[in-house]
Amino acid sequence: MADPLSVAGSIAGLLSIADIVFRKLYQYVKTAKKAEIEVQKLKNEVATLTGVLHNLHLVVEELEDDSTIDNAIKVDHVASCSATLKRIDSVLSSIQFPKDQKIQNAIQRLKWPFKATETKEIGDEVRRHRETLSLALSADSMTALLQCLSTQKSIIKQLDNIQETLQRNKDFQLGIALNEDRRRILKSFFTVEPRQYFETSLSLRHSGTGSWLYEDTTFQGWLQDPGSRVWLTGIPGAGKTVLSATIIQGCLTRSSATQAIAVAYYYCDYKSTDSQNVVNIFSALAGQIAMKNEVSFVLLKDYYDQLHARDQMEQQPKTEELIKIIQDMASTFDDVRIVVDGLDECGEAMAAVAESLHNLVCAPRATISLAILSRREQAIRDVFEEDDTYTHIEIAAHKEDIESYVQSEIDERTRNRRLRIRSPELKLLIAQELVSKADGMFRWVACQLDHLCDLATDSQRRKALKELPKTLEETYDRILLRVKRPVAPLVSSTLQWLAHATTKLEVDALLEALSIDDDTDVLNPEDRPTEEDLLMHCSSLIRKTGAYLELAHFTVQEYLGALPTDHSKLSQFRLVHGSKALLAKTCLSYLCLPDFNIPPKPILGDIVSFTDKFPFHTHASNAWSRYMDNSWSDIGLRPLYRRLFDPEKTPNFVLCTVQRLLGEGVVRGQGTLIQAAVDSYIIQDVFNKDFRPLHAAAMFGLKEVCQWLVNQGCDLDMPSSWGPPLTLCIDTMLKYSNTYLGYISVDDSAIAATAAFLMESGAYCENERDRIQHFIGTPGDKFDILRSVKSFAERAARPLSHAYKSMSDSNFNARLKYYISDDQVERIRDFSKDPRFFLESKSLLTCAAEYGAVRTMALLLDLGVDPTSRDEYGRNVLFKCMKVDNEEILSRLMTFPGIEHPDKGGATIWHYAARLGAFRMLKLWVEFHSETAPRLIDVYEGKTPMMWAIASGSEQCCLLLAQTMQAHRLAFDDPAIVHGCVAMGLSQVLIQLLDYGVD
Repeated sequence: MADPLSVAGSIAGLLSIADIVFRKLYQYVKTAKKAEIEVQKLKNEVATLTGVLHNLHLVVEELEDDSTIDNAIKVDHVASCSATLKRIDSVLSSIQFPKDQKIQNAIQRLKWPFKATETKEIGDEVRRHRETLSLALSADSMTALLQCLSTQKSIIKQLDNIQETLQRNKDFQLGIALNEDRRRILKSFFTVEPRQYFETSLSLRHSGTGSWLYEDTTFQGWLQDPGSRVWLTGIPGAGKTVLSATIIQGCLTRSSATQAIAVAYYYCDYKSTDSQNVVNIFSALAGQIAMKNEVSFVLLKDYYDQLHARDQMEQQPKTEELIKIIQDMASTFDDVRIVVDGLDECGEAMAAVAESLHNLVCAPRATISLAILSRREQAIRDVFEEDDTYTHIEIAAHKEDIESYVQSEIDERTRNRRLRIRSPELKLLIAQELVSKADGMFRWVACQLDHLCDLATDSQRRKALKELPKTLEETYDRILLRVKRPVAPLVSSTLQWLAHATTKLEVDALLEALSIDDDTDVLNPEDRPTEEDLLMHCSSLIRKTGAYLELAHFTVQEYLGALPTDHSKLSQFRLVHGSKALLAKTCLSYLCLPDFNIPPKPILGDIVSFTDKFPFHTHASNAWSRYMDNSWSDIGLRPLYRRLFDPEKTPNFVLCTVQRLLGEGVVRGQGTLIQAAVDSYIIQDVFNKDFRPLHAAAMFGLKEVCQWLVNQGCDLDMPSSWGPPLTLCIDTMLKYSNTYLGYISVDDSAIAATAAFLMESGAYCENERDRIQHFIGTPGDKFDILRSVKSFAERAARPLSHAYKSMSDSNFNARLKYYISDDQVERIRDFSKDPRFFLESKSLLTCAAEYGAVRTMALLLDLGVDPTSRDEYGRNVLFKCMKVDNEEILSRLMTFPGIEHPDKGGATIWHYAARLGAFRMLKLWVEFHSETAPRLIDVYEGKTPMMWAIASGSEQCCLLLAQTMQAHRLAFDDPAIVHGCVAMGLSQVLIQLLDYGVD
């Protein structure tokens, strides 16, 4: 099926050429009164062709709205017709039309360049093109009609086929079956999603451009030779990134026809530091290849399992390991095509990325074919230029591509009324000037067209054509020099945000951020600019992509970073490293506003509604500390972050912390009920009065904030549901998987420095001793900074009795329960040396049972804690053990005399276990009563244990109880038993009861 978008764009360009040729022929015939009859016929043929093209363009545009319709017109038809018209246009351009028609001698010199026979042949050629296109027009019109009359079943089938095709492309030519577990594994390797960049580049590509590359013999060699390498370079603005989409699309097309070829691609983006990370690059490449066949996926899964081994800290992928994995996966294919664009946008990582890519493909017998697109930066040249295995292709936008692009853009902008040209001759002049001066830069052309669209009259446009800037730098200068003084701060702030934001801001969030300044004391909707304001004042420097605004091109960021500091007007727009401190100030000022001093209820739905109402809040909460860099001592920032982390725990702090945790993507993203539940737990824990600012500062690695809070007298060992501050800090640092904190993204050195500070300040670290010592004993890891804590060993070994004596009762009990929840037996054994331990020992056993902490339960029983003691409802600890999955501890509890006595309501262990469907408990209880009659006919709330099991729907429990009752000759007197089995659909139980003779 032809691509309607590309065909429509091609026809638009062809229509522009036909219009130009017709006008020139018309001018010739009008000027040369005695023009030959064949020339006049040629003019008429072109006029007729133009009419057909107009109609065809309308039909194809309609077909764009229904992708189930197959166009009869093909791009080849358009290209052939375009070649003929360009040939005519080239000859007509050489004719000098006299300006003064009174000069008869000039008219006499006006010569037609073709012979009569040649003119006739050209006319016939144009007619053939016209007939072909007319036939296609008729076919397309009939196709559309028949399609409208087709049955619903046929339409649905076509839509399903299209959906399947789109999904295959969307899933990187998927060749494996996916389930939730596999999706989770693959997702872990896609910190950066390259598909989004590919789709954007594809949408920016003008149809028909870049075809020259597939005619290039060097590139053809790369396409056909597995294991080959090509480096494509070009000047800024030459269209390298857009051309990469053409290359990738071609590779994907070849790969879709066979399982023997895999394709992986990647886009390095100057706007995203994550995209420049060498590990992220190779992780994404590995993830794409793994989706092509089962063998390669298994290789990646094995590596994932190594990184996430149980009973060990979660490991991060390493470049060398990923290279080996990709090479192993490549051996399962005949050919692997890897395309990497924008290597020059990797900044300081440029050399490392280039070297790693080279190492990937230089292995013996490698079947990896590599294509790199970049500028000729020295760090890249040092790797690829010195190796003769890399062929080189210089990219420069070909004149034909520029012409097609210009003509199509002019036509498109004219149709949508952005470019309002009254004079047809001016339209032709604009095309000629832009094509002749583009110097191979699509980007330069786009900027000039934007400028011409902004002008009000044709005379202004004519003047602008005479003053076209020669370079991109001059073009950008012109844009900023036109910015009026009142809007200059808005333009500057917009550019700073788009250049330095840690993550892309959706338009609404960006607009809210831009409404904040030094004088803002309350949010005012009237302070917010509009999206149209930004696009108008920033002009060609920015563009909208999906829901985001972004810098329009890498050259824009380079230009802004190189602006002179001494220029009276341009210097205010300069990007500098200190710009991030301004973003931090905006975030903190916003977070401290009184608008957020009254938080919503601690309910997930209310928090989500709050986020929708204040779109910048999530980004501000997540990013402010990342913008701080080395600005913690800044006198303009210090009061702001101290106000936010006030020891009294303000509503502003609570909202910021909740947004940071949820915004980290700790559990959010898939929308499952489990994830929503965990989100709700996070919200409740942060709203809890025991959670204080020092806890948050510790787990986010904010050393300077911790220092200030400790100086304000905050308790270093303050307990919370997640533990004291040092525990939170260490959990974050170790990526401790048993808490939410293992998923928080914090700089390694920052979190380690925070942990070191807390220990140096006297935080009790005995409970962290084993975990920390395990890692600081390993050379070369991220815990180097902890080795410098001189007093760590002494404080870790200080007498426990001394530490516990200094704890308050509430602190003692809170920390003890925290250790129980984590089943930290040695910590609990240490606590048992304190006399206060046995004051709460009975409730501690119940607490351990509820958490399923079986090792702690065993310890408490060893220490003599009585499991038969009962709570206010008359229930002992065995009632709390329904979910305990340890036969040894359950069997041990069952041996205590009196353990089976009913509670105050008459419920026995039988009733409880049956009601909850606790099969393991019932099974052990049956085995324990093998010699005695079980209490299976006792009634609790009108039901026997058998009826409670039926009500729970547990077929296992029902069958077990029925067998036990039959073995002990207990009668099935209650008719509700059979009725209940029927109502609950327990067919196997019903069959067994009938076998026992139950009516």
